[in-house]
Order: sequence, then structure tokens, then C-alpha cells
Amino acid sequence: MSETIQLPQGSTFARTYSSFKDEFGVAASSLASWTFTGAIKRCVTDADVDALIKLANTDFVRAGTSVGFTLSPSAMAVLSIEHPFFFAIKAQSPSGFVGTLDEARIIISRSAKQTI
Repeated sequence: MSETIQLPQGSTFARTYSSFKDEFGVAASSLASWTFTGAIKRCVTDADVDALIKLANTDFVRAGTSVGFTLSPSAMAVLSIEHPFFFAIKAQSPSGFVGTLDEARIIISRSAKQTI
């Protein structure tokens, strides 16, 4: 996990992914039968069920061979300022193969309005 994402407090957090291949290296022509889940946790070792923010398959929007999600500022409000959180997105292919699609450390910084 090398990426650190700095988000000002009150920000929307959104990500989009495309160009999926299954465990055999075959490009996905549709993501309708794929399953996506995600979590933002206090510790990387926390179970997904204990995550502060959970993303279910229904939280992901599909468009052709792309998929994405958006977390509103109110959803992100549960995250403390200046504390590192751990973010991961998993994808499950139609055959059941599960892989980590994205992972990063997230740090919520004080908004500019709070520092003035």
C-alpha cells in the first residue's frame, strides 16, 4: 500500500476503475455479473465487517466495462481528522476469483475554513 490520499474535511471521495481481466487474463466485456465491495477501516487488520465505512455491491455504478463509487461528505464525516485510515476495494469475477482492485491510506485534513 504505497498511495496516500489526502482529503480535506467535507470532501467527496470518488474512484472509477476500468479494463478488468479475470483470473485467466480474459478482458471483461461486461461487469454485470462481477461483484464489488469496499471498506475504509481504522486498522488494515480490522475485519471488513468492522469497517467505519462499508461499500456493498449496490454502491458501485457500472457503465460498460467501468465501475465506480462516490462517498458523500456526510458519509466521510465518520472519519477523524489527521488519523490514517485504510481503504480497499475488492472485485469478484463471475467464476468466484477475488482480487484487490485498489488500496490506499486515507488521511482527512482540516478544511481551509477551519484553519483561518
